Amino acid sequence: PERPLFGFAAPGLNAKGEPFTSMQAMAGAYLAAARARQPRGPYVFGGYSFGGVVAYEMARQAQAANETVDGLILIDSYTPHSTVMSALRRWSREGILVQSVSNMLAVEWKGMNLLASGALPPDDPAGQVARATQHLLETCDVHHSFDAIATLLENCRKVMEAHTSILGAYRPAPPHDRLDALLIHNTHGFIGADNALNLPKVDDFPDRESHGWDGYFINPPLRVPVDTEHFLMMRPPALDKVAAAINSHQG
Repeated sequence: PERPLFGFAAPGLNAKGEPFTSMQAMAGAYLAAARARQPRGPYVFGGYSFGGVVAYEMARQAQAANETVDGLILIDSYTPHSTVMSALRRWSREGILVQSVSNMLAVEWKGMNLLASGALPPDDPAGQVARATQHLLETCDVHHSFDAIATLLENCRKVMEAHTSILGAYRPAPPHDRLDALLIHNTHGFIGADNALNLPKVDDFPDRESHGWDGYFINPPLRVPVDTEHFLMMRPPALDKVAAAINSHQG
């Protein structure tokens, strides 16, 4: 009760509605929802991956509204124009967005094997979803229908594609005031070699530790390394270290 925690459901995936078309609009809607529950600060904003960039814009908008922001938590979040983001913009065409979600589901559902890189047809979103759905039905012991899995994968693909577009168009402005930021970052690269999800390796040098955030803050973020890669950051055992870093930072 003394420290309530609120999460925000992405329209098109975890909530009804179409995906947002800009980072500013998404952050503004989420901030309005937060202020409807807690009209005044102090606030701490945070997020994982794309969500960390949304949290950054929420913090900026809260400061512009003269609200107190006590902290910003960036969990392996990369700035829109960091080195690694250039690789991600190819993912939609090559089917890696669908592959990543499908293989995460296969791990959860104890599938016998994962989709390999290049297994999905490029430039064919419908074909990618159909092939990934069939793979999950063939390799996992689940009681979901083809249509149910395909709908889930298609919704994920559409929202991830929309978020990639939003991220590419976003030009982060500096905070309006001092912002106490924590950056929890991977040590293996965005996607390491021989990763657990069968994804193609994506390194993020030269900005692995900063994730591109240097220069955005009056005072640089406190950096905490976690011995993992991006997609495994929110799974044990890495997740335990993430939680410990947040607890230590927030007291």
